[in-house]
Amino acid sequence: MGKPLYVIFFIILFGCSESETPCEQFPTLTIEDIDDFTDVSATIYGTITPPTCEDTVTSQGFVYSKTTLPNTDNNVIVSAGTDISTTLSNLEQNTTYYVRSFFENITGIYYSNQKLLTTAVGSGLISLSNIRNITVSSVEANISIISTGGGNILNKGICYSTSVQPTINDYKVEDSSSNNSVSLTIQNLTGNVVYYLKAFVVNESGVYYSEQQSFQTNDIDAVGQFYQGGIVFYHFESGEPGYVEGETHGLIAAVEDQSSDSDTGWSYNNFAETGAISRLVGAGSSNTDAIIAELGVSLFDYYAAEMARAYNGGGYNDWFLPSIDELKKMYYQKTMINTVAETNNGSLFSENSFYWSSTEFNIFQALRVAFYDGSEDNIGRAATCDVRAVRAF
Repeated sequence: MGKPLYVIFFIILFGCSESETPCEQFPTLTIEDIDDFTDVSATIYGTITPPTCEDTVTSQGFVYSKTTLPNTDNNVIVSAGTDISTTLSNLEQNTTYYVRSFFENITGIYYSNQKLLTTAVGSGLISLSNIRNITVSSVEANISIISTGGGNILNKGICYSTSVQPTINDYKVEDSSSNNSVSLTIQNLTGNVVYYLKAFVVNESGVYYSEQQSFQTNDIDAVGQFYQGGIVFYHFESGEPGYVEGETHGLIAAVEDQSSDSDTGWSYNNFAETGAISRLVGAGSSNTDAIIAELGVSLFDYYAAEMARAYNGGGYNDWFLPSIDELKKMYYQKTMINTVAETNNGSLFSENSFYWSSTEFNIFQALRVAFYDGSEDNIGRAATCDVRAVRAF
């Protein structure tokens, strides 16, 4: 009766041993789709189930690279546990990366399938600098792209407004060249107005701006400005004819000589007393009137006062021959006048010449200024000198 019991026990004992689950020789690795990323970072998730036959772990985590099938020779992020995650940082903008989870033990290195991500296009960076050559109606400035954000530059330029924080929805000048650094000119501005500027750059991810800067255009009648047919070279001071408190008035030089090659006399052979004896600032127009009233209309060549009065630069007909003091004021500003004249289709002063004033010295002589040193002298009225007309505003 005892033997059957031993047989049953033997069967049960060894039968159970043969039905035990064998150990797992290989790890199970997964990695999730990557959809949590920016232009320079990405968060990745995965799982690692280690093998049961060999439970030692040398290393585990993620590997990534810009080439397919990354391995532990590439970038490695160690992450312990079964549910693993990490954030990749300092990635390049608008760049594709390949990522896998990995597990390493004494039996080898194991990898999951790979996932790829492409970082976003980042912010463009641009600077605005060297605001210069400010006039009544224009200004120049430089812009320089510091970073494209990894994308393509779709547009760049300067936006501006009379209100703070301008955007591309305000006024703008654009540059379509492929150069990252350019100089731009803004035109058609209004005189004596404060403008606010920003450089802007556009890529696939949006519009980006530099820090705001500002400037003020010059007064429309400031010295050195092209105004009312000529170049402002002097503002009247208190006590001078034409001065009005609280207002700006002064003298404008023509952009060109009215004579050529010092060929114009003051009165030629007419030695009548004209009464044009004032040398003061503000006297040029009345001197010119007195000369023309006395000498009349020339039959042949214009004399100096007549030539100045006949000039109609800018459509104005009130030009005159400057008094000696007015002519000296013009001499002191000759470099500035030359510069502005050149940019407004004018001509330079004759550096080695004398210019006539409207101031009579006596019935035989008149006063002139040497434009090579600013000195004045008197000379016979039939002598020939150059003429540069002036008008008041």
